[in-house]
Amino acid sequence: FLVYVPADAVASRKKMDWEFALQRMSNSGAVITTAESILFEWCEVAGTAEFKSISKLVTSR
Repeated sequence: FLVYVPADAVASRKKMDWEFALQRMSNSGAVITTAESILFEWCEVAGTAEFKSISKLVTSR
């Protein structure tokens, strides 16, 4: 499996725990990225109806 972790969508009570968890997942092969990046990667191609819908959601937040 190729695991993607949206760093801006996971949390911990302490920043240090969050940082170490992300590093540990990365060291194990996970791809640390952002929720926005994942959404646009799923679209694959710009200009589609899906891309436009997601783009509106992303820019409105």
